[in-house]
Amino acid sequence: MPTSWQITFREFLDAMPVPAYLFDPEYRHFVAANSSFCNLVGYPELELIALELPMIMADQGETVRANEEISGRQEDVFRTNDFAFRRKDGTRVNAHIQYRVMRVVDRDGTTRQVYFAAVVSAE
Repeated sequence: MPTSWQITFREFLDAMPVPAYLFDPEYRHFVAANSSFCNLVGYPELELIALELPMIMADQGETVRANEEISGRQEDVFRTNDFAFRRKDGTRVNAHIQYRVMRVVDRDGTTRQVYFAAVVSAE
């Protein structure tokens, strides 16, 4: 059962006019994605959230390390990064994203980080 913050973000993601997703950097997996992002990478959402990020990265090295480096920084600004996703069919899509580190509270009261990311452009 989704937590209240997941329901709130689900509504927000569904209203986004661009591809967008939530990512959990600790467990390295997608938490949620809107239909635009799912269409961009070619995965249905349930399949996507079962994957770890490196499984759909076209270039796994530096981009994944960059996420680890920024995970401890303050949460006051949006950041940008370029990602090369590997679609389900194996083709590559280059995406320029904006993201923000956000803190959320789970049902049990634990606080954790998630990244909210929106795809600004893709080719």
